[in-house]
Amino acid sequence: MFLYKDLDSKGMHHGEQHHHFHLISFKINKKLREIYATLSLRTFALSLAGIFIPIYLYTLGYSISQILIYMLVYHIIHGTASATLSPKLAKYFGVKHLMMLSMPFYFLFILGAAFLPDLVWFPYWGLAVLAGIANSLYWVGYLSEFAKFSDKKHRGGETSIFNILSSGAAALGPLIGGFVIVYLGYPILYALVFFFLIIAVIPLFMSKDFKGGKKEYRISKLFHKRSFRKDWSLSMGEGVVGTIFLSLWPLILYLRGSFGDVSGIGIVFTITFVVGMVGAFIVGKYADKIKNFLGLMKVSTSIFVGVWLLRALTNLVYLTEFIAGMFRHMLYIPVQKHQFNRASKSKNVVEYVAFKEITHHYSAAAVMLVLLLVGGIAAAPFIAAAAQLLFLLV
Repeated sequence: MFLYKDLDSKGMHHGEQHHHFHLISFKINKKLREIYATLSLRTFALSLAGIFIPIYLYTLGYSISQILIYMLVYHIIHGTASATLSPKLAKYFGVKHLMMLSMPFYFLFILGAAFLPDLVWFPYWGLAVLAGIANSLYWVGYLSEFAKFSDKKHRGGETSIFNILSSGAAALGPLIGGFVIVYLGYPILYALVFFFLIIAVIPLFMSKDFKGGKKEYRISKLFHKRSFRKDWSLSMGEGVVGTIFLSLWPLILYLRGSFGDVSGIGIVFTITFVVGMVGAFIVGKYADKIKNFLGLMKVSTSIFVGVWLLRALTNLVYLTEFIAGMFRHMLYIPVQKHQFNRASKSKNVVEYVAFKEITHHYSAAAVMLVLLLVGGIAAAPFIAAAAQLLFLLV
């Protein structure tokens, strides 16, 4: 099966036709079809509201410090659940069932967010606890499944499909979500998220599950594995840069007042993800042919240091997000291919995924603590620029 089928077209010479579709077709691994479908639906659902959660809390009257506490709690819970709860449940139930188990927590999170103004007895950071557990269950399951069943020879291309689909879904979400908030309100937005999350579960029932590997999971051994420790800088960099981009950067844009309302911010992020689809497509076609794919990552790292400095020092939002979108996957597809290669070599793929998630989210929590102590988020883009340099240490 192909992402884009090689269709006959009158008026196109056979040679041209073959060359054209050679560039735009990816063969889809049958074992990954259902998790590609689940990823797309879940990403679209959560991207409807995801980048707007800090803004939503701010509009409800929560201070910047309280929002940072929310993010701190979220990352601590996500990291801790990835170290303990998620790997144990994966071994007992299987990784696809782990993804299914995340859904009740997502539903509770959406309900809590929708009715937060009326839930005077419910602490706002309780949402962070629910989100942390839900995302840990989902991502430990998803990444373990992908590492297990992706094809070593085509892992770069398969990783690019993963990024193309997630970028496409993420591109629609902020655009639609921003307009829904402006014209219909947050409750309708959360109802849409709830609906698409329900649909996202369906593909997981289409094939058998696996439980992570033959070897028993032991957290005490994770940080003693030399091959794992080599990747600490990648996971730290992903954690710090990722949380600033998806959580704090939208809030910074909102506070700057560059767009008038959240629909403008949604458009900006849509541009980033749409351009990112093009970048993922281009990189994906050559990811399995380039021997020094980590060298490609290091080139794009230098570009992203400049992007974060431009974000911090200028208001050239459309320019910076276009550049970020175009080069985003030149950075992340090589990183993800490397990480999936490392995980697939482990006797228990869940072990490496747990290591990655723990390092990722505790690093992000540390940044939130620093910003909380500093008393603001103005320094966040500069921290992201510095954190990009961690990718050079692999």
